[in-house]
Amino acid sequence: MPVQFEGLQSDHIKAFFLKAFQAFPELHSHNIVVRQRKMAKTTMNAQPMFNWAFFFRSRRSYLINLTDNMHVDDRIAIHELPEDVLVGWFAHELVVCQVLIYGLSGSEF
Repeated sequence: MPVQFEGLQSDHIKAFFLKAFQAFPELHSHNIVVRQRKMAKTTMNAQPMFNWAFFFRSRRSYLINLTDNMHVDDRIAIHELPEDVLVGWFAHELVVCQVLIYGLSGSEF
């Protein structure tokens, strides 16, 4: 699978991401990096990686940044969230990647 994890220590978060990833076979030919790091203004975001492959949709790679903690009432560690919440959240970010691949025109890659 073309998924790499950087800075992510939790095995169950990795497993939940891979569970969501399985639902998107269109993305299986793309490299995806899931990176956990401190982020001030967001909890998770997906974006294309800017490299030579960026100019070829069929070879584009994606970076999904994931924060260490999120603010609700108090700080909640990401690994404390229920499986359904994390899988759904990861699926949302993968849909963002899928939209980036297809673009607004709906053309296939």
